[in-house]
Amino acid sequence: MQPISITGLGIINSLGIGVEKTWQAMLSNQSGIKAITWDDKADKDYYFKEYLEKCPINIGAPILEFPDCPLEQFSKDWRHMDPSIQIALHSTWQAVTDAKLTSKRVGVIFGSIGASHTRSQGCDAMSRGRVKFPPRKTLNFELSHMTAIISRVFGFEGPSLMVHNACSTGLTAIDYAQRMLETDPELDAVVVGGGDLTLEAGPAFYFSNLQALTTTECRPFDNQRSGFVLGEGSGAMVLERKSDKQSYSDVLAVGAVTVAEHETSPDSQGKAATEAVLKAVKSADVSLDNIGYINAHATGTEVGDIIEYNAMKSILPGRTMTANKGQIGHTICSSGIIETAYTALALRDQITPPTHNLSNPIGLNMTIPQELPCPISTNLAVKNNYAFGGRSMSVLLARP
Repeated sequence: MQPISITGLGIINSLGIGVEKTWQAMLSNQSGIKAITWDDKADKDYYFKEYLEKCPINIGAPILEFPDCPLEQFSKDWRHMDPSIQIALHSTWQAVTDAKLTSKRVGVIFGSIGASHTRSQGCDAMSRGRVKFPPRKTLNFELSHMTAIISRVFGFEGPSLMVHNACSTGLTAIDYAQRMLETDPELDAVVVGGGDLTLEAGPAFYFSNLQALTTTECRPFDNQRSGFVLGEGSGAMVLERKSDKQSYSDVLAVGAVTVAEHETSPDSQGKAATEAVLKAVKSADVSLDNIGYINAHATGTEVGDIIEYNAMKSILPGRTMTANKGQIGHTICSSGIIETAYTALALRDQITPPTHNLSNPIGLNMTIPQELPCPISTNLAVKNNYAFGGRSMSVLLARP
């Protein structure tokens, strides 16, 4: 695969709106995770209030600073969009503006758990006997509506598709984008991203019923870890063929492996985790010795973290490794894009955020900064994402 460049970024999450704002908050070890109440929800729905009263979920990383429509000519359409589409559109606008992208020969690949707010709202309306529900809002039930709106708003004429690969969705989008740019000379760029409002009744029930969530704190790589925290967020990036244009970093390769031993647990030996990195390294024709930083998937679960730790220790011992989810929660389908963006920023600034809530590390074979940001000196970094179903992915980034 030919390298491609990240030329524009956009982020919205529990730390705020904007790439540089949230990046500085990450470096300052701020956390967007807080106790959750119904009053925190910008768009309240009856089902989530009922759910909070019955379910043990009590913390999350909500978006408290909700964006306005960035393009006035679409302000009327904005109010009919599911909030997950609104944040996806806003992060796209950030990235497109950042990249100074003017071409219309642009593809769009996004991922999302779906318009869960609209579904809850629709069910709420029906349960209360309010049979009227705006037809245009019903379009939000269709997952592909997110990319359709993004393409229409920006006038993009390239392929427009949704992908869903659970927690590996973001890296799947990057992988597809790299393949598109290599094989389709008609494309000038691909915008990849995700938009997830996870603190809705549907996702909250799903993950809590799987016993994946903690009721205390998210503690990646800590001996006291007990599960992850749901986070809301959207990330977008503009990917273009490598050129002299200014960029955050280059995407050298994506490695993907599936070892489907179990529906939810990763393979116990960490084979898929190591093989994903090795495949990316082989594809890019670089040496493991030159990789100096790992942005881990590390959700804070008892099984997943130790498997990833041991896998990275076996092939990249002693490297600096951090995890973002203790600060912004797990943004599910958006996590790969948001955390790849932070990996690119770490390469740009040669510094990594600390790993929040880490006080008792599960091992001493890796360099995991705890309270303060950690300087690095490397031109290569890896970002990992692992998904239910055994799908493991790693993206290899390089300083431009």
